[in-house]
Amino acid sequence: MKIPNCKHKNRNIKGNGLCESCYQMKYRKEHPERYKKWLENGKPKRIIWMKEWREKNRERNRFLAWKYKLENVFGINIDDYEEMFKEQSGKCAICEVRLDKLEIDHNHITGKIRGLLCGLCNKGLGLFRDNSGLLERAMNYLIKNV
Repeated sequence: MKIPNCKHKNRNIKGNGLCESCYQMKYRKEHPERYKKWLENGKPKRIIWMKEWREKNRERNRFLAWKYKLENVFGINIDDYEEMFKEQSGKCAICEVRLDKLEIDHNHITGKIRGLLCGLCNKGLGLFRDNSGLLERAMNYLIKNV
């Protein structure tokens, strides 16, 4: 991967060896009349078009957003997810409820994926800040106060 000729060394290169934001700034300075015309005509049309596309393609947009999250947040692809899903027989690793789609549980410090959980179990672990001691005290509290 080439390194941009600007201060943003970890970004993708656009044109003239610059990252997207530096390229845009340079273009705006060099061609103010084109940029002004685009702001007046092009940008609003593009925003309207994008909004209409998202409304027409709601399911596709959700799928693409989910796929992006798998690849860029968790570092896995759809095949990896489906393999994990099959290994767990489509069940939450904690409560064993069977669902069509499970959430990815991961360690927020290391980023390591622990397994697939239903939304409630995943949120529950998050609310307990992934702290096993805190979860154990909560379990003891529930047992004591049944």
